[in-house]
Amino acid sequence: MISASDRKSDEIYAYENGQLRALTHHNDKLFAELKLGAVEEFSCNATDGNEVHGLVVKPPDYQAGKKYPTLLRIHGGPNGQDAHSFNFERQFFAANGYVVVAVNYRGSSGRGEKYQLAISADWSNKEMLDLQAAVDHVIKIGLADPDRLGVGRLELWRHSHRRDHRQGPAVQDRHKRRRDRISARAVRRRSVHHSI
Repeated sequence: MISASDRKSDEIYAYENGQLRALTHHNDKLFAELKLGAVEEFSCNATDGNEVHGLVVKPPDYQAGKKYPTLLRIHGGPNGQDAHSFNFERQFFAANGYVVVAVNYRGSSGRGEKYQLAISADWSNKEMLDLQAAVDHVIKIGLADPDRLGVGRLELWRHSHRRDHRQGPAVQDRHKRRRDRISARAVRRRSVHHSI
């Protein structure tokens, strides 16, 4: 079987007597030279009560009490999943001094069909609540510097309806107009689908 961890990339293993035994060691030498950031699980609640889970990757030289520039890296899919496996991208940003937040928002796989289908025909809504809750969480626990936040992937983050100091009224209004257009298209698609 193939297996990986937060601190080791994919290798081939045999499963014997309930244990994994490594058959390949292709990257052992490289990983012995790397200084990797700690990967920790977190959970928080979205404003509608949904329990959100994700991973935080801290810089290798993390110092408790210091607020770090933070990057929200959103997996694709939406039914992908951020899991405990080696992720070069997350470690690359952590090695450059960022806290990296990876969120398994509604629509992600790994928590059952109901969770995965929760955003069906309702995009840019529930997953946005989950992503915002995760960012608010890392700010609240003193890990993220609220003045140094970034986001990568998932184009819909731009359609967020966040109402705080990070967006002025013009940006908020543009997002609302965009959401309204997206919602109108979704309603039209459903109407067409039901009339067929």
